[in-house]
Amino acid sequence: EKLGAFHFVTAVAHDSLSRIYFDQEDFQKSLDHREQYRSIQAKLFGNSSSLVAHALYNKAYVLIELGEFEKAEDLASQSLALFDQQNNLSGQYWAASARAQARHALGNSKGALADLEKAMRAAEQHRGSFGGGEHGQSAGFSHTYSQAYELAIAWQAAAGNVDQAFAAMERNRARGLQNLMAVQGVDLLEGIDEEKAAALRRS
Repeated sequence: EKLGAFHFVTAVAHDSLSRIYFDQEDFQKSLDHREQYRSIQAKLFGNSSSLVAHALYNKAYVLIELGEFEKAEDLASQSLALFDQQNNLSGQYWAASARAQARHALGNSKGALADLEKAMRAAEQHRGSFGGGEHGQSAGFSHTYSQAYELAIAWQAAAGNVDQAFAAMERNRARGLQNLMAVQGVDLLEGIDEEKAAALRRS
């Protein structure tokens, strides 16, 4: 059967082409295919779907490369609002990270760092979802969510906020250790009153 203009597979093709052009640094073509992907998914699943939200933050990343930071900030904000409604932690991470980069480029350092904080919190809540045992979870967390921590460290250091830069660094290391202990079944809160332990785990 011939694929229609708004067939899901057509959208996937546009997504793949957008990624290819992005890797080739042909950002305008990447943006064009990303918009085609967003348009098709919106017609198929509605403007509030997670697929459209993903398309919005991906467009934001392309716009950042094109130097169109205000547009990127706006699209990342739209994406983040959708992911907040859906409680989609992975989406929150990527949308907040994209908006952080756009805001940083626009000179809004306070807003950028607030977005990185939101991204890191989302990453830390989401870290247990990786499969593959101890190595798979640790490698997955490190590879997928390292960017926000690296940016927080770099931007705080550049601003002369040495304490905050080291805090971000230690936070990343501590969360990695916490993840490793969780995979191995080590619970440092064992034996503590359950209500107090639950409060500590949320902190």
